[in-house]
Amino acid sequence: MNNDAPPPPARLPRGDSPWVNLAAAALLALYAVMALAASIRKGPAFDESAQLAAGYNIWEQHDFRLLGANGDFLKRWATLPFLISHPHAVPADSPETQSGSANELGFRFFFQSDNHPELLLLQSRAMVVLLGVALGWLIFVCARAISGPVGALAALVIYTFSPNMLAFSAMVTTEIPLCLALLGSTWCLWRLLNRVTWGWLVLSLGFLVMLTLSRPSALVIFPIALLLLLVRFFSNRPLDWRLGRPRIISSRATRMGIAAGLAVLHGVVAWAAVWANYDFRYAAVPNAHLLTAAESPGASLAPDTGSAFLDWARTAHFLPEGFLNGAQVLLDTRDVRQNFLDGDWAVHGWSGFLLAVAWEKTSPALLAILGIGLWGWGNSLLGAWQARRKDTAATPPSNPINHYEAIPFLILTVVYFSLVAAQTLNFGQRSVLPGFPALYILGGAGAAWVWSQRAKWVRALLVVLLLWRTVEAIVIYPNYLAYFNPFVGGPAEGYQHLVDKSLDWGMDLPSLKTFLDRADPNHTQPVYLAYFGTDDPAHYGIDAERLPGYPDWRKPKYYSLQPGYYAISATLHQTLYTSTFGPWNVAYEEEYQDCLRQLQEFDRTENDAAARQALIAQHPPNYYETLYAKFERLRLGRLTSWLRHHKPPDASAGYSILIWKLNLDELSAALLFPPSELAEHPM
Repeated sequence: MNNDAPPPPARLPRGDSPWVNLAAAALLALYAVMALAASIRKGPAFDESAQLAAGYNIWEQHDFRLLGANGDFLKRWATLPFLISHPHAVPADSPETQSGSANELGFRFFFQSDNHPELLLLQSRAMVVLLGVALGWLIFVCARAISGPVGALAALVIYTFSPNMLAFSAMVTTEIPLCLALLGSTWCLWRLLNRVTWGWLVLSLGFLVMLTLSRPSALVIFPIALLLLLVRFFSNRPLDWRLGRPRIISSRATRMGIAAGLAVLHGVVAWAAVWANYDFRYAAVPNAHLLTAAESPGASLAPDTGSAFLDWARTAHFLPEGFLNGAQVLLDTRDVRQNFLDGDWAVHGWSGFLLAVAWEKTSPALLAILGIGLWGWGNSLLGAWQARRKDTAATPPSNPINHYEAIPFLILTVVYFSLVAAQTLNFGQRSVLPGFPALYILGGAGAAWVWSQRAKWVRALLVVLLLWRTVEAIVIYPNYLAYFNPFVGGPAEGYQHLVDKSLDWGMDLPSLKTFLDRADPNHTQPVYLAYFGTDDPAHYGIDAERLPGYPDWRKPKYYSLQPGYYAISATLHQTLYTSTFGPWNVAYEEEYQDCLRQLQEFDRTENDAAARQALIAQHPPNYYETLYAKFERLRLGRLTSWLRHHKPPDASAGYSILIWKLNLDELSAALLFPPSELAEHPM
């Protein structure tokens, strides 16, 4: 043993007082109440019903075709209560199940299978809230290891009153389990590289399995683990071995050999867990040998997937088909996706897109806390360096930060946000979220250093910022997903900056119903709804003419637009996922005018049966039905382009469904007058 080497890390601190743990428990209980109470006020998010239907299918029918890109951990976890409550499953031979259409399957499961949608959501969302509480406790424990009880409580307050975290804890999506698994895996790997015990080994393997099954994109753990290994390789700190006979291992070669063995063990366990999740079966569906080639889950995938590894894994059956199909979906969406940011559109996105998302969706209070924390970190590192120069303790009494224990969280932050900076596509706020728990931990450590300096004005500033953070979460309730910082106009202006998964996930039909009942209790005004989402307006008693939406499940119906209330999802208002993507342009206008002319010509034959029949005979069957469907989509695009330039919303439902009350003059200006927006070319 090298006697000059620093000793291995001590056991983790347990807290200075039981009151610290009680305060943490109270904060986490409050977090659970806030998230669950908000979830009750919201309808299902865009793919939430599909996630639950797919998860229940996995338990009941062992069918792994659906939503593989989202991983299976959450689908299984959130639907565990269904194994007790036994909602009616969609039959295995139904068209929705056979076609593998996740959204249609989810709609049938929620609204056409004699189930109670609100009860399904409550049960499953409560399971996600439990994961959110576990994530909060992990943040608290990690922060305490770095900076003691003050830093731990500061980090937990930052987390508890985070609108972003509360939003995703209140719906069934993969973000919260991914945050929990990534943070837990990073921390446990670091602990294992310093102190090998059965406890840390089991925890590390458990978090890695959870991470692997959460989403294929969880491969981000590889660069993080590599950097952790490099730090340990160049570190003089010995390894504390506690499996069997305790030993202190100083040899760098031996430590790296042990690290290599641990890496192999983790890889094998993760690989085995994937196969166990898929019932140790390659085919994504049971009895796959009975399906025709066209019915096979992988039939739509080209032989050359664009990834040599995926091609080999499929040929060699190295990984299950369901897992590979999910990875392929992520690969297929890496280059092209409709994007909207700050009033501009793009097909291939922008560099730094997700950094812009992080900025616009991050509280100024958190930014200020992180700024103070950065100042605290700088002073803390300077103090530690000066202490070493004077041959005193590496961490002086006035410095509460254990810099060595902070290394994994620094690495996670740098790696994750570096990947975020390189990403150009709009996967929205959900893509940024997994990097924030480590930031909360580091921010709490910086706050602990500031608090230790005993400067009253700095302490007062820190308290004010934490209170500001608290008030923001209370004020935005229950619309946590709609949080935007005041520098970009707050939630009321959010639709001008970001839509889709950063604002509008189709959850606000209950709020729309409440608005309509208050604004027009006797229902004297017509309502027109362009809806982005998979919820059912009829379930809430919303009586509206359906404008084109996404997905568009409407029955064809011919109607003109009349004065009344127009409710348009923010995502469709900014023309994402519509046939008129981007600004209104010359090509759209020419198509619109051509459709309008033909339909007006058709209308003029309403009272002349012979003339109408002659007109119909000039075209293929169903020509005018197809023409009107095209006109409807163009009409909505022309209307939203006029609204963007001439009329801000009169109200909104949860900030995500924008509401206007339009009169005849406004409709005429939008649909008949020269367009207000006319770009030269389509996107």
